[in-house]
Amino acid sequence: QTRVELSTADPKTGAVSAVHELRASQLQPGQIAAIDIITRSGMPLMSAGTELTYAAVQRLRNFAELDEVQEPILVRDKIHMPVEVPAEKFALGR
Repeated sequence: QTRVELSTADPKTGAVSAVHELRASQLQPGQIAAIDIITRSGMPLMSAGTELTYAAVQRLRNFAELDEVQEPILVRDKIHMPVEVPAEKFALGR
């Protein structure tokens, strides 16, 4: 099996994150679908860019138990962008 390292840019922020190939049993809430998640017959389950909720992870695991979800599933970790705070907010003695 060949392992390929992939990365993707967040369409809103442009921030780049690694893409992980996971089985449904390995998914965690908060991860982002890197590409559309579909069933083996091609029915869409989740669009690329969708953040996985607890309920979505459970749904995908249920499909996987029935051998109905296309695996591996490509996801990326949620990117937490730092919030810029003006320097004057931290000025001492003011």
